[in-house]
Amino acid sequence: MVGSVPPLRAPCSPLVAPPLLTALR
Repeated sequence: MVGSVPPLRAPCSPLVAPPLLTALR
């Protein structure tokens, strides 16, 4: 379920936040 949660709501997943932010850009 962590993958379903966005990076903004999942500050505990810094490893998943960077890749997602780069994909949005």
